[in-house]
Amino acid sequence: MSTLRERILESLRLCALRLLGEAAGYRLNESTLAHALRDMGFDEPRDVLAAELAWLERHQLVTIERPIADVAVATLTTKGDEVRLGVVTYPGVKRPSPRG
Repeated sequence: MSTLRERILESLRLCALRLLGEAAGYRLNESTLAHALRDMGFDEPRDVLAAELAWLERHQLVTIERPIADVAVATLTTKGDEVRLGVVTYPGVKRPSPRG
């Protein structure tokens, strides 16, 4: 049984993948992602977002580049795109609802 916190993080991960899927080049910097996630109801501190982006990277759902020291840029991978679309499910990421 999942805790509320686990469910929140699973939803946050899916929303981050969805936002990346909508972005030009399938990439966004951490700051832009943080603002967009806040608009979607996730009021998490930046260190939580950084940890969740690292989680997504460890699971090969995104790649992270650091063009300069304090700027992280996340890019959606093919695997991450399949998860956000619901083509495949991935433990730790909420499964998207059917669209229709």
